Amino acid sequence: MPGTAKYRTSGNVRDPSAPKLPRSAYLLFSHSSRNAILASSPGLDFGGLSKETSRIWKAMSDNERGGWKRKEEEDKKRYENEIAKYKPPEGYNKNGEKLKAWASGVKRTRDPLAPKKPLTSFILYQHANRAEFKEANPTYTFGELASYTSKMFKELGSEEKKLWEDKATKDKARYEREMKEYKPKKGKYDEQG
Repeated sequence: MPGTAKYRTSGNVRDPSAPKLPRSAYLLFSHSSRNAILASSPGLDFGGLSKETSRIWKAMSDNERGGWKRKEEEDKKRYENEIAKYKPPEGYNKNGEKLKAWASGVKRTRDPLAPKKPLTSFILYQHANRAEFKEANPTYTFGELASYTSKMFKELGSEEKKLWEDKATKDKARYEREMKEYKPKKGKYDEQG
């Protein structure tokens, strides 16, 4: 399929040779005190260990935590020095995170002649009322306007909501009818357009 590859990081997969990420003061404390806590309470499972570590951490004074904060800063400096020298291998970004191609590695190009997908009742409502809502709330940002529209749609009565659902059903029928008639160009687009 035509198009260019798009990449994103693939979660937590990192280059094994990349510098280790810096740890927070709490994580440094947690790793350091794990064995002592398990020795004093041998029957703790992972959840119990986490709760006990958290309880001890919260009970510490700011002065006691200060040592761990200094270690956190040292670890952060260590990481910054190492990452500045790090040269990622191909397929990894500058932070050592593995790059993963979107879906099949190629951005899908849609056939401009393919039928438009059906719209939901909410999207139809939003399109029909956006100008009115924007005029009534000129200071709203795009996100605020979307939230407002969503709130208004949820507050619709069942009869009014049914009108929009009927429009969505008609649009879905239109799409299905057009898809039956749609013939994609051989080798260029798939059956979905």
